[in-house]
Amino acid sequence: MRNQKWVQRLALPVVAALGAVMLTTTTAEAVPSKCSTSRVDKDTFTGTCRSGTGTWRLRVDCDKVEPDSFSSWLKPGKTASEGCWWGKARGASIEVR
Repeated sequence: MRNQKWVQRLALPVVAALGAVMLTTTTAEAVPSKCSTSRVDKDTFTGTCRSGTGTWRLRVDCDKVEPDSFSSWLKPGKTASEGCWWGKARGASIEVR
């Protein structure tokens, strides 16, 4: 009987900890990863995410355009190319969801 109470007291924290680890792992795998951007010329960037799940898009920061220039949402493994119609491209970043 004494051992049974000990097991019951230990079981709840262990189950809670395992649930937290499983939730964290699922969340971490749900976004694209290994993403990068590169400049093609003064006004154009390319971007890609090589792994993960979910979607991503390329955002180009243009000095004379608001809002910035965005690619469509893509799955990992695809490449996007985006540039500025007016002004100069100051930089690029990847947005994930």
